[in-house]
Amino acid sequence: MTASICRSLWTRTFLKTTAYEKRIEKMEREKLNLDEKLQNQRKPMYTFEQMFEYALQFSLSY
Repeated sequence: MTASICRSLWTRTFLKTTAYEKRIEKMEREKLNLDEKLQNQRKPMYTFEQMFEYALQFSLSY
C-alpha cells in the first residue's frame, strides 16, 4: 500500500471511531438522565392488584 492510501484508511477509521465514541457518550448521558428521572418518579399509591380488587368491589356493589 502506498502512504496516501494508508493515511486515507487511517483517517477514515479515526473519524468513524471518533463519531462512534461521541455517539456512545451521548447515549450514556441520555441513559443517566433517564435513570435519574426514573428515580425521581412518584411511586403509585396502590398496586395493580389493589386497584383491580377495588374496581371489582365497586362493580359488584351495584
